[in-house]
Amino acid sequence: MAFYNSVVNAKLYIGTSTAVPLPAYGSDTFTEVPLLSSITPPPNEQAVSFFSILNDANKRSLAGKLGDRLCEGSLVIDWTQSVHTSMYSDSVTAGGVKRNWRIVYPDTGNRQLDFAATLNKWTEEPFDAGEDAKEHRASFSLAVDGAITVTP
Repeated sequence: MAFYNSVVNAKLYIGTSTAVPLPAYGSDTFTEVPLLSSITPPPNEQAVSFFSILNDANKRSLAGKLGDRLCEGSLVIDWTQSVHTSMYSDSVTAGGVKRNWRIVYPDTGNRQLDFAATLNKWTEEPFDAGEDAKEHRASFSLAVDGAITVTP
């Protein structure tokens, strides 16, 4: 069993293509998102309905479709990095820009998630003269569109 801390060696990659439809994951070209601080893989949360049966004290449940799947993360902004400027541009494009994305886990099994998503949030930290000098960061959110392919 591999042990690792939060983001140690976890990687996020952005697909180059913005074609409609997007190419298959294996046909797209991916670039690593540099200066990644954190990444949270999309959750698996199903909508659930509850119901009761007459003369039965136990409540029943029925699971449905997966809920919204948001992949959230943060990074240190470097405006000389084309990936960061692309992410910013995608966040202000009306209607959004759908791309292929990849998360590579840091474990020895080389687990990875491939999914299509739209960058639906880009929030930069405020500039604060009262704080010590530090890097400028942004948090972001990817709204997953469709299924997630898990390897291996």
